[in-house]
Amino acid sequence: MGLNSIHEYINHHGRKLNITHVATHHNVTRGGAFQLCRLAAGQHRLGHNVTVVVYKRKIKKGSFFKQIPKETIQKNIDSWSQLTSHGISVRFINYTSISGKKELKKIICSHDTDIVHAHRSLALEICYKILKNFPHNVFIAQRGTITRPNKRVIRKIMNSSRVHAVTCVSKAVRDSDNIFVQDHKKLHCIYGSVDLSSFHPRTPDASKLSQLKLPNDAYIVGSLSSYRREKGLEELIEALDHVMDDYEHVYAVFIGTGVRRNLSRLVTMKKNNGRFFLFDHQNDIPSWLSIMDLTVVNAFDCEGLSGVIRESLAMEIPVISTDHAGNKEIILHKQTGLLVKQQDTENLKENIRWAVAHPREMKAMAQTGRKWVEKNCATQVQTENFISLYRAYLEKVRKQQTN
Repeated sequence: MGLNSIHEYINHHGRKLNITHVATHHNVTRGGAFQLCRLAAGQHRLGHNVTVVVYKRKIKKGSFFKQIPKETIQKNIDSWSQLTSHGISVRFINYTSISGKKELKKIICSHDTDIVHAHRSLALEICYKILKNFPHNVFIAQRGTITRPNKRVIRKIMNSSRVHAVTCVSKAVRDSDNIFVQDHKKLHCIYGSVDLSSFHPRTPDASKLSQLKLPNDAYIVGSLSSYRREKGLEELIEALDHVMDDYEHVYAVFIGTGVRRNLSRLVTMKKNNGRFFLFDHQNDIPSWLSIMDLTVVNAFDCEGLSGVIRESLAMEIPVISTDHAGNKEIILHKQTGLLVKQQDTENLKENIRWAVAHPREMKAMAQTGRKWVEKNCATQVQTENFISLYRAYLEKVRKQQTN
């Protein structure tokens, strides 16, 4: 957006806002951190003053705190360069310490912050404690999964009058029995975003295909997810091994933090182990997605709406997903992809076989899915939805203070 259009935006929508995002994340390797970066960058492009406070953590070992190695700290700092390179202020603070709390409080006060947006439970708890006596700020909590908050105090905080709104990444999260927010008027669904300038239809990346050294007719099934038991990756490997018995041209590529460490032994025990490729976290996800014929999300817990679904459909890569959480809001069965039952390996096998046998139909679904993503998950859509929400609550707080 050019300078003139920024001025036009500010003039039309009101004054620019001072926004402080407080992250529980310490680096940018997982979906929530990428979401935060896209949101902050989008708000910055619209001319708002944006500061991001990142949790500079310590590792507890036994009864002592062990400092993280300097090279790891630097790597964590560098991972936020997508914000700092655009002039967005990123502060690294151990805000669980007494001095860190004071520093965070000082940042919020000195920047005349309008909006404090807390991402995940730790940031929410800390911000609540230090902002009790600052009623002029609008305080927003972010909920990313349908799982029960792990602390009773978090449920208490979300229900307090001090927290003005709780934003949820899907309708499933908003409507979950685990949300524990009594006043449903403060619950808002704003879908996560995908950068359509990076995730768009493209030809398969030749360097990635060369790295894998697969035959020309290879059908590649992808799983892009950090390892957690709730992601159902073990069951996905089981299903794919059986599908490979029927289709000799099917190969599988798993990418994500902890994937090799946790799945290598299981893969070696499978009949078709030579057709599985395991990689840890990769930065160039669009390049990897470009070579996929199908991506599969087999999660059965701890999800809100899987980011890889948005990214795959944005690139018109066909998707199979379980009907867990918000995934069923974007994957409409045989319209935008194939929807399978949670923890049903037979149903998963059946749908993967159907996808392999019907590539044209799957591609058509993915193209329809791209349109859904453009309408609901473009970065600009998410950014403007949040700004509208912020302004609504600022106006509400202003009226309460003048009455």
